[in-house]
Amino acid sequence: MHVMFDRTGRTACHRALFSLAARALRTCPLMPKVAADCEGMGELPMINQLIALRDGAGQEFASRIEDVNGRILTVGCPLNLSTDAELRIGATVLTTWRLPNGISVLPGRIIAARRDGMLPVWDIEVTGEGWREQRRSYVRAEMPGSLTLHWYSPAEVSRQAAASLTDLSEAGLRCITSAELFAGDAVAGLAVQVALRTWQRRFELAGEVLRALPGKKRGHWEVVVIFTDPGKAADDLRRLVYAEQLRQRNGR
Repeated sequence: MHVMFDRTGRTACHRALFSLAARALRTCPLMPKVAADCEGMGELPMINQLIALRDGAGQEFASRIEDVNGRILTVGCPLNLSTDAELRIGATVLTTWRLPNGISVLPGRIIAARRDGMLPVWDIEVTGEGWREQRRSYVRAEMPGSLTLHWYSPAEVSRQAAASLTDLSEAGLRCITSAELFAGDAVAGLAVQVALRTWQRRFELAGEVLRALPGKKRGHWEVVVIFTDPGKAADDLRRLVYAEQLRQRNGR
């Protein structure tokens, strides 16, 4: 019997078996599968991957990836969603999941809430490139302070805005500003340099605007900034937050 081999030494029978095995792995609903990378997004979570959805206030809610279709992640609606969660259609959200060497984070926006059979799900559109974090959760504290946000307009014009710090963590901050440039969602994703001044020390940090919403006072906006590369400053920020919590507990 004459057996035909291809250039790799595989017979037609081998090729057929490999094809069937690959198809089974792609379609088996019980096996997590890695979604193909989309340009500009980096790595994506696997189907059936356990995740945490992080809102603009830093709260995290457990969920799972139900499907990945290009830039759209379909996730189960969190069961532990609190009444004050800042998650709704149109809201920005960070999708996070565990990796052996840290936490992977993808920025996105909730674009739909629907049912997939009996399961309530959200569709989240990925809005930018992901990044890695070293820790899963961050301690936040209300803290007095001031800061200046510096950025460049699309025409490469230097801009800056003064703001008052309201709370801080090693991952980001929340502040209040009267700068009209922060009056809407158009600033979400804006890269900024943060010159932060607290009661204990100063920081120079790179960040990105997560969201900007009208504040309680007319003409003011609440801006949430996430730090894109805190580096060595992360440890100093964490120590500062713990010190502030201790100071507040002691009534100083």
